[in-house]
Amino acid sequence: LADLGRQTKEIEALTEGVRTALARQITMQHRAPDNRIHAMTLNPRLEQSLAQALTPTDAGMALVVSPDLLQRLLTAVAAQLERAAAQGRQPVLLTSSRIRRPLRRLLERSVPALPVIAFAEIAREAEVEAIAQVEVEYAAA
Repeated sequence: LADLGRQTKEIEALTEGVRTALARQITMQHRAPDNRIHAMTLNPRLEQSLAQALTPTDAGMALVVSPDLLQRLLTAVAAQLERAAAQGRQPVLLTSSRIRRPLRRLLERSVPALPVIAFAEIAREAEVEAIAQVEVEYAAA
């Protein structure tokens, strides 16, 4: 935090930097009994659309998407989470650092137990198993 504080005073940037530095602890926290991180990812087009929907607000960056896209996203995430649970897995949603926090805010009311983690927050030595990809019918924000 002290090192990053010399570069920026932006709270979100500092938070993400600290989370990256804590990658080993974050990885350990979300590791399954088989020592893997079971991860859901976003379809690349969807992730790109969400990144383009980032909008600065007083509370930091937010994902401003249409209600229709939001509903499709929530439905798709819930469906993949349900499939994982049926297999006895508790996955994380793995995404880019750029949209991690705004995406977490967007999902927290509907799926509060789903950890949203950035790729940079996974320790290099961790074994990640991609178990699902979240897709929506269209990826326009």
